[in-house]
Amino acid sequence: MRKSIENNLSDLVSDYSKVREHLMIRVYSDMTMRGTPEAAPHKRKAGLILTCCMFYVTPAGQLITSWPITYDQMKDYGISAEQLWEDTLRCCLKEFPVRIDFLDRLTEDTVAIHEDIPQQKKILVVTNTHSVGGASAFFYPGVMEDIAQRLGESYYVIPSSMHEMIVIAESIAGCIPLTKMLREINRDVVEIKDILADFVLHYDAKTGELERAPEDR
Repeated sequence: MRKSIENNLSDLVSDYSKVREHLMIRVYSDMTMRGTPEAAPHKRKAGLILTCCMFYVTPAGQLITSWPITYDQMKDYGISAEQLWEDTLRCCLKEFPVRIDFLDRLTEDTVAIHEDIPQQKKILVVTNTHSVGGASAFFYPGVMEDIAQRLGESYYVIPSSMHEMIVIAESIAGCIPLTKMLREINRDVVEIKDILADFVLHYDAKTGELERAPEDR
């Protein structure tokens, strides 16, 4: 089975006409991305790093992702960074559409992980329809603005794992120590390979700006 997967991956990687149908955005931070991001096309958003990766689905249905596509690979494919991002976004919207749920609509296991967060309708979880690498869906065009409209206000964003973002309306965040809570979740709950970041973000509904929240937030 492993040899079959390796052969399929080798065949996929060598042909960009196939690669362009197997692209997804992955999000990292400086603390979770191996190597230097400068070796690959990337975009920085409020302390997070967006990259383009390949994915492959095994016959058993397992989703396997690559490390970010590098400039050297782009040169071999004969494509520009603009085309890579365009193809990646198109593929994401087709294969990994965004999914936004109220926290209390998720499974009991998921709610248990975030039990420190009050159960109110002003809390959303953003992922994709596969719930794999879903934190990137937060950065799809129009998603941040859509969330602000749903909540009717500005909000905080907790990068709870590579697979999801938790959004909490500013009006109910109150004195909840969001950064402290995130770091405790990273330490006690999330697998090391799935940790995304140890800081919280803030989205301003009026200005449309996303920035890193203060450490004491």
